[in-house]
Amino acid sequence: MPVAEQSASSKISSALEGLPTGERAALAVSGGADSTALMLAVSRRPDAASFCVLCVDHGLRAAAAAEAAQVAGWAKALGLEYHVLTWQETKPETGLQAAAREARYRLMTDWCRANGVSTLVTAHTLDDQAETVLMRLKRGSGVDGLAGIAKESWRSGVRLMRPLLEITHQDLVASLEAADHPWIEDPSNQDERYERIQIRNSAEQLSAFGLTRAKLVATARKMTRAREALDRATSDLLAACADVSEYGFCRLSADEMCRAPDELAIRALARCVQAIGGSDWPPGDEPLERLLSWLRSGPPEATTLGGCRLVKRGERVWVGRELGRISDRRVALADGQLIWDGRFQVSAESPSSDLSVGPLAGRGWADLKAQRPDLPAFVGQTLPAIRRGEELLAVPSLAFVAPGLAENSRFSAKFANLKLICR
Repeated sequence: MPVAEQSASSKISSALEGLPTGERAALAVSGGADSTALMLAVSRRPDAASFCVLCVDHGLRAAAAAEAAQVAGWAKALGLEYHVLTWQETKPETGLQAAAREARYRLMTDWCRANGVSTLVTAHTLDDQAETVLMRLKRGSGVDGLAGIAKESWRSGVRLMRPLLEITHQDLVASLEAADHPWIEDPSNQDERYERIQIRNSAEQLSAFGLTRAKLVATARKMTRAREALDRATSDLLAACADVSEYGFCRLSADEMCRAPDELAIRALARCVQAIGGSDWPPGDEPLERLLSWLRSGPPEATTLGGCRLVKRGERVWVGRELGRISDRRVALADGQLIWDGRFQVSAESPSSDLSVGPLAGRGWADLKAQRPDLPAFVGQTLPAIRRGEELLAVPSLAFVAPGLAENSRFSAKFANLKLICR
């Protein structure tokens, strides 16, 4: 093995030691140098057969389909299972890059859940980390923002792992060059209409002022330590004051939240609102600060934020989903399971294209509230309900199944975001 490859490959191999063993995992591979090097390195592992390759054909360029096919060909040659996922939705006229990124993650995490894969591995590098910190510094970010890209996070019930954050793009390219393995150059990586490319192309000038890549990454490491300490303290606060329900809501001790330091109380509220609102991201700092002020003040008795309704009831604050923010469009349950409203994992033992999932809503709750009289209406109405047309078939959270259904028509609904709150 050539010296250059041996050096780069050794670094990459060491970085991948923390990947899961004994379970299936997916690799996000676009065909660029970074993700292709990740795929090559994983293919050399003894447990390579437990990994599969996911490539998204975003359809944004004429060459996209051919590039996805090229990635599939490389994966096949390396002995790896592969799947090409296609972004078929109408493309937005503005914010295209952000929309494409969201679509890629949605397609890949949806595939992972549907196929029993709990971990998705991406090829973010040290260079990506430095650029991210600089972009967030430009926006005046705090601890979380300046901590940069996390090595692990969760998205829609799937664990995201980024093992290459200490590896440079140059090392990944070197491993491919030494192995004589090609990769695809994305022309958008030279397009200065995008902020990240502007930052990347100004690296030399910024280094002259001391804003080197090494220093930016060092800032991310220090801020990561601070974020981890704050996260642990937030978990302790929630363990003491939060009662999280399988019905997709939680109750907070108002006294405990009011006594907590502002930063911890805001972080606790952010976790609850994100999880119960079914969002990939928590609300911004300013809305959360206003929410904390509401919590510590008197009236009104209820408020909303991030798709949640918060209601003061005695010494408790109930945090539930806001019915009016749930999409009116029912979701087909044709494949047997899905994540509904970003909150519940709903499944049917006998799936069918004529089954759909939507909120129980007012009329349905009025008929079934006797099942759980302790639940307030604003919680009960937002539970997932399975229907055939307008016929209500099941509300798994309430253990309700319509009379006359076959015994093998079993349904379930599990609150999927518990780990967002209790971690």
